[in-house]
Amino acid sequence: MATQTAPTLTVVPPLGTPGQMTPVQIKNIITGPEILDDIIANLKTEEDKAEDEFYKSLANDLATAPLKVQAIDKYETFQAKKKALLAKEEAANELEPFLQRLIDELKVRERPALIAVIRDELARLQAEAESEKDKVEVIEDQKKRLTKLRDELEKPTSATKSKKQ
Repeated sequence: MATQTAPTLTVVPPLGTPGQMTPVQIKNIITGPEILDDIIANLKTEEDKAEDEFYKSLANDLATAPLKVQAIDKYETFQAKKKALLAKEEAANELEPFLQRLIDELKVRERPALIAVIRDELARLQAEAESEKDKVEVIEDQKKRLTKLRDELEKPTSATKSKKQ
């Protein structure tokens, strides 16, 4: 009986010069795991939402009438949707090792380009962080101004003080 070996994955650039991937292609590969994580989280959210909708629908139906055969149909529909979402989630989880193999191959075959793309992405993230920092500073300034105004308004006026004396 012959032993089977795993297929060898190679990163073949569909665009650009042979043996050299474009920065966009490299970025698509290295951001794949993060995007995949988001997809999986969204699938889990969809699953929770479908379950909540089923329970709410069943509760509404039972609030207006006794249990009917249609409840079974709704349950079967819910189960089918849940199974489909779970299958997608499982498939998404199975993609992770393939993405990692692509990244590992980039490390070997496209090292200088990968480093350049990572530097660009880090610079973009740094700029984004700075932008967010500026937004936080603006919000903090607004909070300080509003707190000061509120404190001024909540202070008793001199007329109120003299009436109390």
